[in-house]
Amino acid sequence: MNREAISGEAPVHWVDMGEEFESPPDIQPGSFSVRKPALHGNYYVGMVVRDNNTFESIGQTLSGKLLKDSLYSFSAALARSDLYISLSRLTGQQTSFSDACVLQVIGINTQNRQSELLAETTPVQHTDWKNYRFELQPQMGDYDYLQLKVFFVVGTNTAYNGNILIDNLSPIIQETP
Repeated sequence: MNREAISGEAPVHWVDMGEEFESPPDIQPGSFSVRKPALHGNYYVGMVVRDNNTFESIGQTLSGKLLKDSLYSFSAALARSDLYISLSRLTGQQTSFSDACVLQVIGINTQNRQSELLAETTPVQHTDWKNYRFELQPQMGDYDYLQLKVFFVVGTNTAYNGNILIDNLSPIIQETP
């Protein structure tokens, strides 16, 4: 990730797609007690889910389209920070947003506003960097926009405070059949 943004802003070439009236993702390390060194370069993005049932998300226009029934892949390094200190939206008290979350990869067609969940990780519980490979095969349409969204672990009955750290995204490549 590129540091040409500051904490509280989406990374350069990405747009904040989180909830209205909520804070945007953060360029890390150095904010909210997050100290984990970057895996690649000097900085990475941190995104959170919140106890008021909101989440952070970033997106960007693709240089080409993800075509229906075609296979694409990319990779990213993911981790969880054991400390991510901020204010609880429910209590107003300082708390650590340190629970595990999942990362969702969503394709969006900006012309017809259609979207499709293309990939989702298992809960990111580890605090060390691990490489994840994402395979994207659109089934519902063609997509010109990609969204990365941190979300709650399926099966949790209540919203909670958690985080995911993202570094070293690779380009998306089309796989040959």
